[in-house]
Amino acid sequence: MKKINKFVFLFSFSIFGFSVGVSAQNKNDEKRNVKQPPSLVVFDASQSYTLQNSTQIFKEVLNPSSPTSFATLKQEQDPLGFTHQKMQEYFNGVKVEFATVTLSSKNGAVQTLNSSYSPIAEDFNVTPSISNSQALNSAIAHVGASKYMWQNAAEAALADNYKKPTGELVILPALENISETNRLAYKFDIYATAPLYRADVYIDAKTGQFIMENKKIHDANVPATGTSLYNGNVSFTADNASGPYRLRQTADGGGIQTFDLNNSTNYNNAVDVTSNSTNFTSNPTGVQAHFGAEKTYKYYSQKYGRNSYNNTGGVIKSYVSYSSNYVNAFWDGSRMTYGDGDGTNYGPLVSLDICGHEITHGVTEYSANLVYSYQSGALNESFSDIFGESIEKFASGTNDWLMGDDIGAGGSGGALRSMSNPNAFGDPDTYQGTYWYSGSGDSGGVHTNSGVQNFWFYVLSVGKSGTNDKGDSYNVTGIGMDKAGAIAYRNLTVYLNSNSQYSDARNGAIQAAIDLYGAGSAEEIATTNAWYAVGVGAPYGGGGGGGSYCTSQGNNVNDEYISRVQLNTINNASGAQLYSDFTSISTSLSEGSTYTITVTPTWTGTVYNEGYAVWIDYNGDKDFGDAGELVWSKAASKNTPNSGTFTVPSGTIGGETRMRVSMKYNGIPTSCETFSYGEVEDYTINLGGAGPDTQAPSAPSNLVASNVTQTTLSLSWNASTDNVGVTGYDVFQGATNIGSVTGTSANITGLSPSTAYSFKVRAHDAAGNNSGFSNTVNVTTHSNSITYCTSQGNNTNDEYIDRVQLGSINNLSGNNGGYADFTSISITLAKGSSNTITITPRWTGTVYYEAYRVWIDYNQDGDFNDSGEQVYTRSRTKASSVSGSFTVPSSALNGATRMRVSMKYNANSTSCETFTYGEVEDYTVIISNAVGQGITGDTGFSNAEMSIYPNPAKHTLNISLIEATGKDYVIYNTVGQVVGKGAYTENVNVSSLQSGIYIIEVNTENNKLRKRFVKE
Repeated sequence: MKKINKFVFLFSFSIFGFSVGVSAQNKNDEKRNVKQPPSLVVFDASQSYTLQNSTQIFKEVLNPSSPTSFATLKQEQDPLGFTHQKMQEYFNGVKVEFATVTLSSKNGAVQTLNSSYSPIAEDFNVTPSISNSQALNSAIAHVGASKYMWQNAAEAALADNYKKPTGELVILPALENISETNRLAYKFDIYATAPLYRADVYIDAKTGQFIMENKKIHDANVPATGTSLYNGNVSFTADNASGPYRLRQTADGGGIQTFDLNNSTNYNNAVDVTSNSTNFTSNPTGVQAHFGAEKTYKYYSQKYGRNSYNNTGGVIKSYVSYSSNYVNAFWDGSRMTYGDGDGTNYGPLVSLDICGHEITHGVTEYSANLVYSYQSGALNESFSDIFGESIEKFASGTNDWLMGDDIGAGGSGGALRSMSNPNAFGDPDTYQGTYWYSGSGDSGGVHTNSGVQNFWFYVLSVGKSGTNDKGDSYNVTGIGMDKAGAIAYRNLTVYLNSNSQYSDARNGAIQAAIDLYGAGSAEEIATTNAWYAVGVGAPYGGGGGGGSYCTSQGNNVNDEYISRVQLNTINNASGAQLYSDFTSISTSLSEGSTYTITVTPTWTGTVYNEGYAVWIDYNGDKDFGDAGELVWSKAASKNTPNSGTFTVPSGTIGGETRMRVSMKYNGIPTSCETFSYGEVEDYTINLGGAGPDTQAPSAPSNLVASNVTQTTLSLSWNASTDNVGVTGYDVFQGATNIGSVTGTSANITGLSPSTAYSFKVRAHDAAGNNSGFSNTVNVTTHSNSITYCTSQGNNTNDEYIDRVQLGSINNLSGNNGGYADFTSISITLAKGSSNTITITPRWTGTVYYEAYRVWIDYNQDGDFNDSGEQVYTRSRTKASSVSGSFTVPSSALNGATRMRVSMKYNANSTSCETFTYGEVEDYTVIISNAVGQGITGDTGFSNAEMSIYPNPAKHTLNISLIEATGKDYVIYNTVGQVVGKGAYTENVNVSSLQSGIYIIEVNTENNKLRKRFVKE
């Protein structure tokens, strides 16, 4: 037993602490308000630029800060005679991640600039606050794997001599849905083998916080023949190494090699696929993979002159029969790996289209290098589908527009996706249309939203007419798969970059069609109209209007777009489009009556100056050039929303006509203008309708503030009345309208600690009538200076806390001498959600009784003494791990707060106790689902949320839904294949899944909710 009188040695030690929250790193980036240049600039013949005066081009187009420089990555010449010089951006010698520029010239003259340049303010600090080893620990804690590739030197040597990462210091630019500011970061290539995982992981070099991950798993020659798995008897090239013939060859590029893992996951155990003759009959799976790899090489070589996936002759290595019952295939950055399927729903994943799909991820990595998340990730997946299908036709003479149909032909699995009808598999065929996924699961819906460009490619290849989800009618004449593929390939390898969005894919494809087939060609027209068919941009010669109205549109909505237009009964919330035809939305206006129009912009990051103009074609002559038809305009400003009034004159057309709403960066637009940044929307106006509602609602009353924290507070008030009906309330912070809600409460977020604020509210109705203001409420946010009591164990020679798991927290902490400050590790918990915490002790020798307690400071008052703040307790036990569940109360304050985990020998501790044996660890818990500064309330959108636990899961995955009722669930692996499904249950059995990373999708009455989880 433990000796109570044993000697206690006192040591003096310090704990390295990280600050909580996101660093306010380089806010001058926002103050500088530098406008991101267009991603594609086309120069006319009068601009005599050459590659030799690239510095002048960059100065005039990009206007970089003085510490910014560019270094050449590569220079290539394509079959059209274009020379492409690709350059990497640096700032004070530090690489700016994903920031490249490509100058394309012909006959000595630069014709285009393709840019993912990121402006960096001159005072950006490139000195890290933490070491690369500390950052690596954070990266490893994020991944949470049990085995890593660097732990097996022999296996790592097979993965292109992979080494344990030391970290590269980079500047990670602002990325939509990831980071609003430029951040100094360490980049680590983390390759885990249990569970399987490979990604570039980015850790903030100032705070040690995880920022993002960019996944890398995307999931002597002689003529020979062989029996393939899906294509019968096929011909290919093998070799003879003074023994049996092998599935290896060097005739194509640097070579093609195929190995058999024999259901192992250790690449050192892989063996050659051999035959005693040049006819391979004993391993159809290996033959199929070798045949697919060879045909993929020949497709890219013969069609586009490309020398392997990296264009420098990289060896294409394929490994078949990975693991057992493994329904997956993936490219890990250096080789292809194929599972054998489960034998029931799916066979081996080596069909032609899957081989082409996965190897194309390598082509993308070495060309556009599209970031594997959100829209850029969807484009990444789509290009693999496009060329996978193209390679299927190239190799076999036919294709079915179904990805992976062969692998499901023997069971009930079927295909993975349809390019001709994405909706049939729950994928969108229209940008932001039906089935468009807006969540963060599946890396932002990369396997779902890829359906948009997939359908574009299908429509462009075969032609189609119809009406898309936006109500736009289209008629596209097909140009054939070969021409469509050439346009897609040139777009991928010349015009797209790491952060390209769907609007960039449209612009690049059109320019590629012009390069290949000429301006005004049938191919350019079809390319443009195919994008219009899938809801991206205007038709050829279009840009709005319809009929004989002139065209007008913005060319880039990456930074700003019109998010709402309000006029009389029109109250239309919309997303980012270059042009939107909303003529199906109408309102009636009366001659002699006065109306208010309100245009609300949305900025995706930095707030820029925007100008506005609205026209109504009063005389119905299909233009907006007559006197009085410009009904409202406003000079460029950063205001939001923006309103103006106008009076309808007498003598109008007296029926339906057109209204055009335009927003342009830094200037007032004209009615027929195509401009660089902004958006245009068209609506229908019915002139001569019933008289308007001119009565304003009553003013809201009894406005009060509650739940005040350092950064958030809640507002509530008594409802207004109106003769027709109140449609919403505008919330003002000082004199600024910060948003609208439909209910009588609002949650304000993103405030600063110890700061005084004033708020007031007014009501509005559908006619645009505004009430007077409510009373003004003044409030000061709480200070950040909360100090928690100390608690620790004095001796950890015999026992300590080894691991803490709570949702995304999976911290293998080890022995920290009695106390550890892990407040740099955080998790967001929703009010009302049920959560499970697991604590794992470690004994160095004898197993002793340990007792456990966990507290969360829900009211953020700096102690753990309030009712309900002790969320878990367990009396003394020798269990190897303990777990318990708790529910976050609705009374908890939003924002970051402290969680304390305590393990004490033989008895429970108090929250502020210093005891002899055991350990204490502190973490950060963020209460609330809000992100960034803003306002939330009853906006008419769903508040459905889903949490899952434990994560990682071994046998059962528990699901908790908030404000939603589950109908059924589907589980996908990392390449989007369905590996499990069933009627909704709160307890899903996942014991049959292989170890790895999966996505669970729960279908509710109104939403699809997705979460990533790890199967142990």
